[in-house]
Amino acid sequence: MKSLLLLVALFALHSTSFAHQYYFGFAEVEYDFFSQRFEATLTVSAHDFELALTKNGTPAGDLEALDSVQSVIVEDYINACFKINSNGSKCDFTLIGHDTELNGKINFYLESSEIAIEGIIDVEFDILMDNYQEQQNKITLYYLEQIYTLAFTRGNKKQTVQIVNLQE
Repeated sequence: MKSLLLLVALFALHSTSFAHQYYFGFAEVEYDFFSQRFEATLTVSAHDFELALTKNGTPAGDLEALDSVQSVIVEDYINACFKINSNGSKCDFTLIGHDTELNGKINFYLESSEIAIEGIIDVEFDILMDNYQEQQNKITLYYLEQIYTLAFTRGNKKQTVQIVNLQE
């Protein structure tokens, strides 16, 4: 009986240590032509995000309810690893809200500073890649009637989007 209990305990320990076998971040970004701002939802694992902040030397603690100091820490980290530029102009994102899901994901709702789109959009999306070799990120970008989808890995952290139907 003891050996059966030990076997079950070892199996449980082994399965929990490998429970997180994938690392994905997702962003849905839409350009509002009238305000000239991007509105974005960034989704990552809350646990991985908290650990990345801690390893970065800027722990924000529990992200369930952010105070003003925590919001600045989160905003700074996001702006360091989620960048959108057009024609040499970079937009900065402001955290306007967040929520956590029961499955452990956290959604950050962001709005960018004003940026004029000049036909080419440069995107860098390397969130959590410094901490997780397997991290992959995907962005879906909506601009007017067009949808652009890009995948990012450690070897491909920056990409360029050529806007096809640029509104003048």
